[in-house]
Amino acid sequence: MEVSLWGAGGSGPGFTGDKVVKSGGSGSYVNCRLAITGPTTIIVIVGQGGQTPAYGQSGTNAIGGGGRGVADSSNSPGGGGGRSTIKNPSAPAEDWVTAGGGGGGGNC
Repeated sequence: MEVSLWGAGGSGPGFTGDKVVKSGGSGSYVNCRLAITGPTTIIVIVGQGGQTPAYGQSGTNAIGGGGRGVADSSNSPGGGGGRSTIKNPSAPAEDWVTAGGGGGGGNC
C-alpha cells in the first residue's frame, strides 16, 4: 500500500506588538510503500495545526503531539503542529510511518 502523509504546521505567535515575528514551521512530507498483506485495519492519526494562544496565555497541545506555546509576561509563542502517523494495529505504541509537525513561531 502506498501512503503519503503531511505533518501539521506550527502556528505563529499570539501577540506581536512591536516585536519581530517568526512564523511557525511547515510540517514534513513523507511518501512510502507499506508491505501489508491481506485485510488489515490500520490506525491513522492526522496531525492538528499548532494553536495560536491569546495574549499572555499559553496555548493547548495539538492532536498528534504538537507542543503548546508557553507564554511569559511579554511573549505568547505559537504551538507546534502535530505529527501525522500510521500506527501498527498489533502494537499501537509503534508508528509504521510518521510525518513530523512544524515548530511553533515566536517573537523577539
